[in-house]
Amino acid sequence: DFKGVSLSVSGDKARILRSKIHGLGKSSPIFVSAGDEVVIAYNEIYSWGTTAECGAARGINIRAPYPNGTDGATHIKIFRNYIHDQIGYNLETCATDAEFIAAGQTGSSGRGESHFEGHIHHNLVVNCMGDDEGLGVKSSYNTIEFNHLIEVRGLNLRLGGYNKFIGNRVEGSNHPGGHRGSYKNLSLG
Repeated sequence: DFKGVSLSVSGDKARILRSKIHGLGKSSPIFVSAGDEVVIAYNEIYSWGTTAECGAARGINIRAPYPNGTDGATHIKIFRNYIHDQIGYNLETCATDAEFIAAGQTGSSGRGESHFEGHIHHNLVVNCMGDDEGLGVKSSYNTIEFNHLIEVRGLNLRLGGYNKFIGNRVEGSNHPGGHRGSYKNLSLG
């Protein structure tokens, strides 16, 4: 039970399993800065962020590598997590994004075309309205499938390409999903 404590990962094959991560202020509950084959699964993540202007924070925040493969994480697996009740909301004009999952960051860092190769599946996300992206994909060669999103900002593919979105369910959102500036992606179901 990580109450008021955020987790930072930088290493191959690290595992964050069967934990509760909650009660944080502006910090992201989980930040992965580097590592191959990191697994984040069977966790409950809730009650993070602030109500201050531009105060909400990313939930699971992962740094994709540069296109040459350096300085970032690859082959991340995020599955069967229950992510709920994010505090606060960031407008798109705020300097810091607030997705509940950020698969790669940021557009200005030149990491969007990296071989991130994440697999994000079977997560239940409820009441996470952090910003205009929700689940924000800013990297390439990912599979996002069978996630259930309720009262969230939805799916957003902002950068990168060759991503697959399969069988995701988004309900109760005014912004169910979108593709902005990405290429050669596949959406099914």
